[in-house]
Amino acid sequence: KQWYQRRVRGDPRSRSRCSALAIPDTTNITCLQSNKTLQLGVGTEGGKVIVYDIRSTKPLITKDHYYEKPINSIFFHNTDTENLIISACSRSFKIWQADTGAPFTAIESEEDICDVAWYEGSGMFFFANEGQKMKTYYIPAMGPAPKWCWFLDNLTEELEESTENVVYDDYKFVTKEELEAIGLAHLVGTNYLRAYMHGFFIDMKLYREVKDIVNPFAFEEYKKSLVEKKLASQMKDRITVKKLPKVNKSLAKKDMHKGSKLMEDDRFGTLFTNPDFEVDERSETFRLINPTVRKQEAKSSEFTRYISEDEEEEDEEDLLAAKKMKKKKEMK
Repeated sequence: KQWYQRRVRGDPRSRSRCSALAIPDTTNITCLQSNKTLQLGVGTEGGKVIVYDIRSTKPLITKDHYYEKPINSIFFHNTDTENLIISACSRSFKIWQADTGAPFTAIESEEDICDVAWYEGSGMFFFANEGQKMKTYYIPAMGPAPKWCWFLDNLTEELEESTENVVYDDYKFVTKEELEAIGLAHLVGTNYLRAYMHGFFIDMKLYREVKDIVNPFAFEEYKKSLVEKKLASQMKDRITVKKLPKVNKSLAKKDMHKGSKLMEDDRFGTLFTNPDFEVDERSETFRLINPTVRKQEAKSSEFTRYISEDEEEEDEEDLLAAKKMKKKKEMK
């Protein structure tokens, strides 16, 4: 097989090109792997794994390692119960579902991973890395141990199975967009960021220091929001005054209590301003429709007071008179 920049082609039985497949990525192809059927895994220099059906140019699924490091290894692991894809870049080794891209497990290496060898049919993996020693990992969920190291199965059976949720207390989860907003996008692929799902974990202390530099007034805004919340909670305990119209006061009062916002609807605006639409509750027609005297359906809150427009005008006049009296006393 031969591959060039963003193009896959070739047939091992012939030198002539039998087909071509353009890869929708701006980076070069660094790794190819077939699952011995019609699926082809393509690893790119930008840290993405793209799976194709060779009969179509549309990818079946795309998986991003989020480290922007070249993919160096791809394997397919197909069983009767699940289909998995194994991929690795210089920073991470990941196993994920071939259909959905959901993570199965992942390993992050302190030294750069150069290549991965898998003892097919087992859960044994060997990492060639920049360290002095080759790293060996055994994942029992991927298969049994090889015959030449059968004792690993006995060790795993003796170990107590415990599922513990990893909690990153000292880390802050951020997306790639948030990193660009605070100017830390250049840290992608370094030890300062740990890729997780659709974003990264960053040290909380580093995040706060950078956040303070980017937005020095963030703490003042936080204090202001706390004060506003406290004032809003105190206002709930105070008496609220709601204004009633001159027409259909009882209907407006019920509407305020129920919260239907009938008075705010423009279609019914004249119902509370035009005296022709006023409901006469003492009329014979009203008493026939309402044969029994109703109790007040809308029990007003003990902290709510309803006033009419006339009462509001009287209150304003009293307030002005009081101010004038106060000024006269100050003059004297």
